[in-house]
Amino acid sequence: MRVGINGRHLTNKKTGVGQYLSQLLSYWTEDSQGYHFFLFLPFPKSELSEHSFLDHPSVEIIEVPKTLRGLRYMWWYNVTLPRLLARYQVSSFFSADYFLPIRLPCPGFMTIHDVSYLAHPEWFSRTYRLVCTILSKKRAPYARTVFTVSQYSKNEILKYIPSLNASSICITPLAVGPEFSPLTDPNTAPSDILGSLGISGPYFLFVGKLLNRRHVDTLIHAFTQFQKKYPATAFQLAIRGENESHPYIDFSHIVRGANNALSRRAVLLIPRRTDAELITLYQHAYAFFYISDYEGFGLPVLEAMACGIPTVTSPVTSLPEVAGDSALFITPHDTATIVTAMKKLTDQQTHATLRAKGLERAAHFNWRHTAEVTLNTIAGKYADA
Repeated sequence: MRVGINGRHLTNKKTGVGQYLSQLLSYWTEDSQGYHFFLFLPFPKSELSEHSFLDHPSVEIIEVPKTLRGLRYMWWYNVTLPRLLARYQVSSFFSADYFLPIRLPCPGFMTIHDVSYLAHPEWFSRTYRLVCTILSKKRAPYARTVFTVSQYSKNEILKYIPSLNASSICITPLAVGPEFSPLTDPNTAPSDILGSLGISGPYFLFVGKLLNRRHVDTLIHAFTQFQKKYPATAFQLAIRGENESHPYIDFSHIVRGANNALSRRAVLLIPRRTDAELITLYQHAYAFFYISDYEGFGLPVLEAMACGIPTVTSPVTSLPEVAGDSALFITPHDTATIVTAMKKLTDQQTHATLRAKGLERAAHFNWRHTAEVTLNTIAGKYADA
């Protein structure tokens, strides 16, 4: 079977969608008998992130560099890519990133991680909403199967895209790779990576795109209040991710204000760089905060728990599905509640209990199962997927 895949998200600036696709391909190439995967790239091969599956004999990389933005990418995705699928006689096309081309010469399969642009259009630009409407909402009914990552997300898809049948949606939860694991020795000294980032002591951590619904600005204000109220332990707050807020929030300005108020470099904005840096940040963090109003899954919550980091998140949307009873749930909008949670985490018994429960919870999620269900569905091995 010849499976075509849009490799757009496998750049060296990998996002959550890139993590999802790379994990699927890693497992698909372990036992690829009968499959040939065509990875179509709208950028040069030199910009690919490093993965062992890229050198696997079942993977063929088709490089047709254009641009990842604007009308040129739309032309590549909706005109050039379908022509390539026909030229390479692809049996099925899989899109990991919400979108399906307007015309396809073969059955199409797509993953819709969430429909936040429909549930909360105020969070997105008019251009992004238009693209999502054309390539996601309007195209989803033409997909052979729509994959999604949680029961909550499936319910939302059915609510906002009523032309879809429930039987055409397959839930395939996300998971974490073995690299997301606790330090073998909790007393291991912080690595040089942390020092290079400006981290010099215990720190709270946030990981993810800086979006309005994730209340990172509220988290910074709460952290500042916490340190003023409880100055005995000099915590830091590390925020790793790119600013994609809409309406725009000037996080650099907020961070400068917090650091001036605390008279030290207490809050750090850290751009996305290497996977090794990400793992290090998780493993050495004192606690993880992810207080969001809306998530299709919330992969950073699972990543933090898998690394043995006590996690604080919101009791809404998909997040209770992911965290179970293994996280501390708080109201996203309430600064005082966040301060209370930070103080509560300084209790060693609470900290140890959340760490143990998080590790146990994370073990329930399995990439191999998700990869097998996804590929078997694309191959038509599940009649009622």
